[in-house]
Amino acid sequence: MSDAVGLPPLTPEDVASQRRTLVEWLRAHGAGYYTQMIRLGRQPIRPRGPAGPVGQVLAMQELMRLSEADLWFFDADLCALLAHAHAGMPRFAPVEQDLPSRWGFALFAEPIAARDPQHDPGLQQMLSETQIDAYGLDKIPVSVVGVSWGPLASQFRDGRTSAGGVWISFYAQSRIPLAEADPAHLRLAQTFLPSLIVENEAVVPWLPPGVDEARYLLPSCTETGTTWGWAALLFAAFRLAGQANLTQGVVRPAPRAERRRTQRAGLPERPVHTVRLRHTERGSGQAGASTREYMHRWVVRGHWRQQVWGPGRAYRRPTWINPHPKGPAGAPLIGGERVNVASVISASTTRNDSGR
Repeated sequence: MSDAVGLPPLTPEDVASQRRTLVEWLRAHGAGYYTQMIRLGRQPIRPRGPAGPVGQVLAMQELMRLSEADLWFFDADLCALLAHAHAGMPRFAPVEQDLPSRWGFALFAEPIAARDPQHDPGLQQMLSETQIDAYGLDKIPVSVVGVSWGPLASQFRDGRTSAGGVWISFYAQSRIPLAEADPAHLRLAQTFLPSLIVENEAVVPWLPPGVDEARYLLPSCTETGTTWGWAALLFAAFRLAGQANLTQGVVRPAPRAERRRTQRAGLPERPVHTVRLRHTERGSGQAGASTREYMHRWVVRGHWRQQVWGPGRAYRRPTWINPHPKGPAGAPLIGGERVNVASVISASTTRNDSGR
């Protein structure tokens, strides 16, 4: 993970407004943006065809994903847990039920991935051809703070997607406000690009029934050199979010003023699902605890455990077990320290050198 230095932190109140802003921007500029990315060679995931018509298709599909999306926000503590736990998550082959809805848009309080633009040889060409001067943008890390997802369109089906799949778009915060630009150029750049920008995409096929899952396994979450590795982080986030003993969800409508703007934009209203980490200790009475008697207490490190899941209990899915003290209450703690589960969560940093 990485900090978006100098950029304002995102909040649950931002989710609905960012979604509406992106929809309005896509309507006005999306086709031109995707067309330009194709011409610059920075849109590898796309159907065949001329840049102009294909750019329109890509913009319309992203517009559909955002318009139909359920809205999600992951708080800073859950992002910290994701940063701490993601590297050890066992790989699995995803099915549609691994995401909470067919269409979605999620923002994260802390970036879930980053890439260093100085390792991107095509950045200067893109900045030049989009009429945005560099102004130091090539030295500011790109931080991924949002994702949208939706069913894979027929144009992208191939031999691996007989059961369908999901298209995931990754959004980064615009670095333009951090650049040393004069006001006129800054206004021009902000007109061309919104505060969140589509950074890259991934296509993940669903596991067909009765097929060897080896070909459909997600990569390790540590493989952050590809956007498919970023996709694994999204699935890891929802594996954590789905654990009632670990997280709590709060569902609230968007602020009233934003609901009015959403209606004027012709979009369906959506409440925002905020996922927060529970700050509670887990004692020795947890599920599966042994009845064996012990003379001491000790700390069990956080780890993933495979558990059966899904319709007919047909799948095995990783479940995160928080660090927790184990042993009889009142017994001496080996190491002599008290442990608060929430305090052991620490953020780490990942880098991604792919992207636009």
